[in-house]
Amino acid sequence: MRRKIFSCVMSIFNRIDLFDEFENTVKSVFENSITPDRFHIVVDGPISDKFKKKIFNVKKKYKLIKIHWLKYNVGEAKALNKIIPLIKS
Repeated sequence: MRRKIFSCVMSIFNRIDLFDEFENTVKSVFENSITPDRFHIVVDGPISDKFKKKIFNVKKKYKLIKIHWLKYNVGEAKALNKIIPLIKS
């Protein structure tokens, strides 16, 4: 049986609990027995420099991550809907 091709999508914004759990959340995706072909992270609006640094460090570790930056916070549903057309799998 052929392996299915799929992407994972995550929306984040500037909130302390998201900051604290971000690395563990991403790690859990890549520790599954079946991993995505691409992991899209949508940054919904402005975030702290500390959070940006954390995102870039995680991106270095997991090369399949693609980051999408939104200038303004538009809400989770709209943020995710903005990138759906960009997903190839």
